[in-house]
Amino acid sequence: MSDVGKFAPGKVDYDRQSAGYTAGRSLSGDAATAWEEAIERHIAADDVDTILDLGSGAGRFSPLLAETVGARVVGVEPSRGMRKAALRDAAHSGVDYVGGDGRWIPLADSSRDAAWMCHVIHHVPDRPAFVREVARVVRPTGKTLLVGGFPGRMDDLSLFQFFPEAKLVLEQFPTINDVVSLFEAAGFGHEAIERVTRQSCASVAELARRASKRADTTLELISDEAFERGMEKLRSAAEAETTPEPVIDSLDLLVFVNG
Repeated sequence: MSDVGKFAPGKVDYDRQSAGYTAGRSLSGDAATAWEEAIERHIAADDVDTILDLGSGAGRFSPLLAETVGARVVGVEPSRGMRKAALRDAAHSGVDYVGGDGRWIPLADSSRDAAWMCHVIHHVPDRPAFVREVARVVRPTGKTLLVGGFPGRMDDLSLFQFFPEAKLVLEQFPTINDVVSLFEAAGFGHEAIERVTRQSCASVAELARRASKRADTTLELISDEAFERGMEKLRSAAEAETTPEPVIDSLDLLVFVNG
């Protein structure tokens, strides 16, 4: 049996993952600051009153968006378990969490000034229809910010040093060129791409604790044997850590303008 599963949208059971998702994937303080600064570079608070957080999961970005921009945020998430986790772990007076997905976003035409999506696009079965639905909901000239890990651009991710099989899962995701082409075909302009570098964990020990939750698509789709091999290496590295060594990683942020 291969140590690497074939990736396809829908293979990850987020209702099951929701129990440990916040513990495995919550934002560190440093990461939150890095994303706040990135958002502020592309979305002007005086130009945005409403934001769509599409695929909001357990709500790790929705409160941050509300506070950074001073906007009302609607987090749209298909997984009932994830919505329940968001209400438990990320409740915020400026955020509403509702059911829905990229096939049908339960919002009116041109009703949101901007959209945010993080680690979402690879989970979508019909990506052209998904992007057209985003274009319907975001007002003309409104921006969509998309965060992801893309093939050929994640060789230095800390997690992959311990789980090389996980990198092979990510290499099956859509490329940056694929995503740009999808948005341009739906009438978006591609405004920017930037690399956002942040401290994802304060130490290797923290990385080990987070990884043990297996709350990551790339870890979910490797074999149990490959996962245990990686955890053994990661625990050994954590035990050998005499002083905390911050874990620094980068992700790509793509910015699109509607129309």
